[in-house]
Amino acid sequence: MSGYSGYDKPDFNDQQTFVRPPPPEVREYLVDALKKYGTPKGFPHQHLSAANVWLSLQEEMRENERPHWQDGSKVAPGHWKVPFIDRVLTALSQFQQLGDAQQLHVVDYIKRGYPYRGDSLEMYREVIKNTDIMNEMIAKHGRTTSGDIPNQLPYEYTSMVGKAMREQISKMISPLNRTGE
Repeated sequence: MSGYSGYDKPDFNDQQTFVRPPPPEVREYLVDALKKYGTPKGFPHQHLSAANVWLSLQEEMRENERPHWQDGSKVAPGHWKVPFIDRVLTALSQFQQLGDAQQLHVVDYIKRGYPYRGDSLEMYREVIKNTDIMNEMIAKHGRTTSGDIPNQLPYEYTSMVGKAMREQISKMISPLNRTGE
């Protein structure tokens, strides 16, 4: 017979010491997604090779996307949060929903230096357009020694981006303003 009732069970930390597992590996998640949904056209048929190709097309992991541990409670010790894995999987999921010609188009632009984060094609075209504007302005004005954009650049760039955003917002809102349809 047990030495305690269900009401006075020892808590988690009294029974064992929790050893935090290593952070998850992005390739494992990609391989699982590719096994489940298939590899995109033009990618290797082997899941690990396709995962490596997809990773090579992605932007580098940013500081705020690094793995971090989220603490849990005494009964559930916690888990890893990895925003980079979320971004890479979301982009892959959206990419796989595109047609073959659209996928080739996106890969071509990724290789030209336009990152794809799973945006709709319309939004991706805006990313390309605004990236070109920014690159043109950097070519015109240069960068500071620290690599930052010079002070005079943000106003000019912001006004151009603001105009592009207003155009996009008006396109999105105009169908909402129609009444009686």
